[in-house]
Amino acid sequence: MTWGNPPIPDATIRVTEADGSITFVATDDHGVYKILARPGDISITASKEGYEARTWELTLLKDIVLNFGLAPD
Repeated sequence: MTWGNPPIPDATIRVTEADGSITFVATDDHGVYKILARPGDISITASKEGYEARTWELTLLKDIVLNFGLAPD
């Protein structure tokens, strides 16, 4: 399995920004998502029932594309 292949539809993406605000979105049928966050430190978690959740901590400086893979439980 490679990152994001096969696509995972209906995964939950949670972004927590430095100020504590939290945003949720779900991936579409093709495993694609788009989320807006302000520059700064963020935590992003991808999860879906039947898969192990993954969390990344990063400093957002500009627009990025983040592809992820989830391993089955």
